[in-house]
Amino acid sequence: MDFISKAIKNIIIQFDINYNHFEEEYEIFLGKLDVDDLRKEANISETDHLKKNDLQYARIKIQKLQWTTGIDEEEKKIYLSVFPSFVIKYNKVSVDTIEHISKNTRKGEDIFTVINDSECILSSEDLLHRTCQKVNDTCIQKNYASILNTKYTKVYDIPISFPELFDEVYNYRYPASYELYRTGDIFIGEVAENGVLSNLNRIFKFLR
Repeated sequence: MDFISKAIKNIIIQFDINYNHFEEEYEIFLGKLDVDDLRKEANISETDHLKKNDLQYARIKIQKLQWTTGIDEEEKKIYLSVFPSFVIKYNKVSVDTIEHISKNTRKGEDIFTVINDSECILSSEDLLHRTCQKVNDTCIQKNYASILNTKYTKVYDIPISFPELFDEVYNYRYPASYELYRTGDIFIGEVAENGVLSNLNRIFKFLR
């Protein structure tokens, strides 16, 4: 029997910013813009919202690799799907978008208060909510924040501690995801590439 490796197409909803009308230097500046630093510098309250991201569709191909093991009659072929860290299997919303929603959406708020859907890609927040809620539930079931804290404590001999986090976390719509984001931000530190949850996805492989 012939085995044919096929690429599987996935549609990912990813927020992005279109800077085509800005000079290159300004593009670089905006790419490095830290919203938390901006809040402090401009004295913007945590209860106020800053929106800079629009929903966009992007189509990506997930490559499969063929792994052959064994000899002759015992030979076995195994297919491995290679997922980038910003993708959750069978999920249309990128990990970076989930992070943005989870760290900015307060309890009782609509997701579209923190993400702009100017092109009306979605008719409601349902798809975004289901995805964020699924990740939040998994963070609770798998206890990811505690596992990450334990790893950090083993290395630095001190736990990650947020005196205000216990009360603060329940002000967010997806508290477990928010707690993981805050913990991961300290765990990864300045070596982070892309988003915090995208980096943590390399460790935990959310919902795989």
